[in-house]
Amino acid sequence: MQGLTNDKADAIRAAIDTLKNGPDTEARREIARDAIEKQLKDTKLEQYRVSEVLIPLPVPKTTGRSTTKGDGGNGGAAGASVLPPIDDDAVEFVDGIIRTSSDSALADAEGHWVITYDPR
Repeated sequence: MQGLTNDKADAIRAAIDTLKNGPDTEARREIARDAIEKQLKDTKLEQYRVSEVLIPLPVPKTTGRSTTKGDGGNGGAAGASVLPPIDDDAVEFVDGIIRTSSDSALADAEGHWVITYDPR
C-alpha cells in the first residue's frame, strides 16, 4: 500500500518540478494540474481540486485604474492575467500527507487536507 501512495506523491512532485524547470505559462500549468488530478482520481482528495491550490489559476491583471465607469471593473486589459506563484508550502504538505497515508484512497490524507486547506 505504501508503494502506491509513494508513487502518487512522486508523480505529483515530478509534475511540479517539471513545471518549475521550464517556462511558466498557463498552458504548462494546465498540463501539470491535469497530471496531479490524474494521480488523485478515485481518492478522497479528488473532490478538492488540490491542483488548483498547488498551482493557482491565473488572475486578471489590474492596472490600478478602472477602465469601466461605476461597475467595479478591475481595470485589467482584456485577456491580460497574472500567474500566481506555485504554493511550495502546499506542495510539501500534500507530499507529506500522501506519503504517510495508510490507504490508497487517501482517506486520512483527506482529513488533514480539510483541516488545513478546505474553507467550507
